[in-house]
Amino acid sequence: MSQATIRNIIQALSAFKSRRRRHANYEEALRQIKRFPPHLLADVSVT
Repeated sequence: MSQATIRNIIQALSAFKSRRRRHANYEEALRQIKRFPPHLLADVSVT
């Protein structure tokens, strides 16, 4: 395998891992938001 191919594979894996990490952070944020009382949630706009 060439160096470029190996580098591309490593970059793809790195991007995949960071995407999974961002998704996990998003899921955790949603869980945190669900703990808030409804009257406070009305003031927060989630996009």
